Amino acid sequence: MTPQNFREFAEKRQKELAKLLRSDLPRLMGTKAMQHFRGNFARGGFLDDNLQAWPSTWRQQTLSGADGQRGPLLSRTNTLRNRILFKLAPGRVRIYNDLIYAAIHNNGGSITITPKMRKKFWAMYYRTLGTSKATADNGKGRHKGKTVTHLNATAESEKWRRMALTKKTRFVMPQRKFIGPSQTLTRELRRTVEDEIRKILTP
Repeated sequence: MTPQNFREFAEKRQKELAKLLRSDLPRLMGTKAMQHFRGNFARGGFLDDNLQAWPSTWRQQTLSGADGQRGPLLSRTNTLRNRILFKLAPGRVRIYNDLIYAAIHNNGGSITITPKMRKKFWAMYYRTLGTSKATADNGKGRHKGKTVTHLNATAESEKWRRMALTKKTRFVMPQRKFIGPSQTLTRELRRTVEDEIRKILTP
């Protein structure tokens, strides 16, 4: 290789490396990170160096059929999983989930039960009964002036009723981490960087 050829080779590789660091690598790393974190939902836990399994949910312990068989944090639409996205900027990438309830699942914590939440619990109760409040009220009995459980109540509807009637003002959400530093992901990203640089520098 002549000095002129070497200069041309070096200049071309320098431009390719600059493009790699500015745009190509952030996109590759964002895609891999997004897939890794979404994969935690199928794994049923957070994969760091080892799998940190999530605690089971009331739904899994109580319900039968498809609803009871789905893993923690999975739903019929899998919205929480699918909202793990990435945003590119020159030379960097940000992984995020913009759902309002994502942080409490990822970090765990205590939630205050508000009147608005109790209203939502009642709405879910009647929805799981498969009827409206007015219709359901025709199917309930009374004992000493107190409402008795609706005759067609299910395990799921009873859960919502108990949540609506609880005297507690707060409840604890256990942590089910799905986004965060991961040794497994770090190793995969490091290999990706090395492979992409090697492709450029190999004559």
